[in-house]
Amino acid sequence: MGAAASSPSSNASVLDGGKGREEKVDLRGERYYIELDFIAPPENKKLSNNLALYFKGTNSYSPRIYPAKIASDQRNDFYFDGSKEFRTKEELKTSTQVFDAKVTGLGGTAYRYSFEFRDDVVYGDIQIFWVKNTGADAKANLRVQQARVRKTMSGGLKCTEERTYIFPCHCNVLFGTEKHFYEGKSYLPSETPFHLRKWRARELVEKGDEYELGEFREGLPSVWNVAGDEDLLPEHQTGIIDLKAQAAGIVVATGLDAIASSTGEDGAKAKWQCISHQREEGSSVDAENALVSRVWPTEASTTAPDAGREDGQRGAALPPPHCISAFNKSYWRNDVHFARQFLQGPHAEMLVACKDVSQLPDWLMRKREFTEALAGLQEGTSRINKHVMQEIAHGRIFILDLENVSSFYSTIDAGDKGKHLALGPLCVFYLADDPERRFSSNVMTLLPLVITLDATDSESPVYTPLDDPWLWQLAKCYISSADVQVHITVSLLLNSVVALEPFAISLHESLSSLHPIWKLLYPYLRYKCSEGTMMRQAFFGDSGILEGLFPLGEEGCVELLKEAVEGWSLEDMGFPTTLAMRGLDGTDKLPEYPYRDDGLLIWCTISDFVTSYIGCYYADDQAVEDDYEVQNFLKNSSSLYDREDGDEEEMEALKLSSKEDLVTMATTIIWLCTGYQMGLLKGLYQSMAFIPDRPVFMSEMAPYEKPEEPMTEKEFLEHLPSKGATVSAVAILFTLSNFKECTAALSSKAQDNKVKSYVSDPKALECIRVFESNMDKVEKIIRQRNLKRDEDYPWMLPSKLHFL
Repeated sequence: MGAAASSPSSNASVLDGGKGREEKVDLRGERYYIELDFIAPPENKKLSNNLALYFKGTNSYSPRIYPAKIASDQRNDFYFDGSKEFRTKEELKTSTQVFDAKVTGLGGTAYRYSFEFRDDVVYGDIQIFWVKNTGADAKANLRVQQARVRKTMSGGLKCTEERTYIFPCHCNVLFGTEKHFYEGKSYLPSETPFHLRKWRARELVEKGDEYELGEFREGLPSVWNVAGDEDLLPEHQTGIIDLKAQAAGIVVATGLDAIASSTGEDGAKAKWQCISHQREEGSSVDAENALVSRVWPTEASTTAPDAGREDGQRGAALPPPHCISAFNKSYWRNDVHFARQFLQGPHAEMLVACKDVSQLPDWLMRKREFTEALAGLQEGTSRINKHVMQEIAHGRIFILDLENVSSFYSTIDAGDKGKHLALGPLCVFYLADDPERRFSSNVMTLLPLVITLDATDSESPVYTPLDDPWLWQLAKCYISSADVQVHITVSLLLNSVVALEPFAISLHESLSSLHPIWKLLYPYLRYKCSEGTMMRQAFFGDSGILEGLFPLGEEGCVELLKEAVEGWSLEDMGFPTTLAMRGLDGTDKLPEYPYRDDGLLIWCTISDFVTSYIGCYYADDQAVEDDYEVQNFLKNSSSLYDREDGDEEEMEALKLSSKEDLVTMATTIIWLCTGYQMGLLKGLYQSMAFIPDRPVFMSEMAPYEKPEEPMTEKEFLEHLPSKGATVSAVAILFTLSNFKECTAALSSKAQDNKVKSYVSDPKALECIRVFESNMDKVEKIIRQRNLKRDEDYPWMLPSKLHFL
């Protein structure tokens, strides 16, 4: 690919080559200053000898350049020009020359190559930059971050307006492979410059051949058929963690493995005897059998949870969950706290406003316990003796219906596994007046009103706050454990990972990296295939999380996922749409709902940014309709869903008809990858690690008859997971909550995952600047809100949202 050297010009000038030597320079030639930033693996920091670089202008290719080799051999006056490995300076008087090649450390394992490059050839605008890794083994793998080519001289004269061509890379270049990158300028298909058209077409063909799709489970979306992260294309590899191995490491590092071994062969199956040893002074139960004292001891080391420990010593301690650290020891049993989990917990998207009496079972409405509980919550307010139908009309009744979960639950298997769910759990909440601030600092407070563990059976008992405290707490635990099944399988696994994999695959197959929508969505969808691979490895299989901790098991969870996929659509996942479908889209419906209030701030800020960004490239709705790449992106994404009632004609009818359609699609994808996913993940440990508050499963059948005697704490604990299961759940929840921070992709270079790293158009960069400024304002607003809330809701803070 070397450029042919032109003959010397008679109008040559004398330039300083940077080393005190004089060279003849053809006035027709050009001179460039080139920089390349990369990250080398710790085991091989001398990758400079493995790089080959060259670029393409509108007129010609540059010769392949080995800047580090040239730097090390300049003392012998050798240079490289692409036709032979090395030629002497005498042979290259009028051809390619390289000056001052050097490697500069940027900190850690980050480095920068920089050198000056001169050739007699006029290259024109630089459009494509190649990086080839000539290393011979895996130790030579590197991550290229960004390349910059700056024209400094043209025709022997210094450029009055220096032009820098920026090439976003942010990609692993494996040993023996070559990767080319376009400059950061975006082009719609119809506006592609002539010299890039064939490259754009070839790119789409090549990328389409790189994805081998496969069926993970019948009825679920297609996936990239790879065995692990290392089998993905280099640009998708993250170095993601093995969730199960990470969780096992945390158990050892924190000393939690001793909980099972210290009580003998059956220690892992033993139950806790009390919640907190310190709380019960004079208790005969030793600290080994007290949940809080054993799992979160106050005397434990404060070093990092993944730190090692010596045998026989307690390692680093995991932080205590919020409900037992920030408040008094019994706060987790408070009904206000229980309701708040569905307003600002890690799964605050299940509550539904009751608009009609038909949404509640007839038999439940006739139960005496229902009216007594309602009267109890109305005591001391002006709302005395109101009938439930009137309260529904006034928008004060809310429902958490988890009955569909039980349809995939086998009581026979549950008995064998010791993991149980309620058969048809239903919880009814009431928005109570609280003028005396009995429950919180708010004038109106959401509280649980009644619970039934089998809404399909009119003989099923109804539990209310008027029951004895431990029995009422047990009923709340069965509601929470059923909600956890939906949280992990449908909301986290499906909505934020599995359902987005088809869009991630289609993004690479259907859109050129020159496309503005590719640059907009790439930072958010880039690692979805990698995340999906990680989740499947951790969740499924005989030793997977689903089989080990979830009552539904792998088979039940897959069936639950299939049902959810049948009714899944990106259009319905828009945040305002989901709120409206649940009847919670206005503060008049539910005055305090932090998930909605903070989430809408994030959504609207994203939507405003996407609207302005798309406006930089699309003049009108017709431009969207004519963009065949973005139309194919939507169609190909939907075609990867395996639906039994799939209609080919319906698929063909899928179309983006306006800029508004395109804005909604892009905004929804970005929301699901950021605010939605992080809201589901970040509160996992804080909300679910303390199993008496929100257990992953129950170890006994639900009480479908009320006991005659008041329930004790020990009897309550018999229904909760064993010591061994507690340890496993705590470690897995901590790992899931923090896996984003553990990936190499995020820790190596935060800029990899920002839209501005892939864009160079001034108007688009201004949109991004405004977006970042608006997000800073959102951060301040949410922090101000948290100061006035009884409990913080930090999971929607923009600073917590990676990729923003």
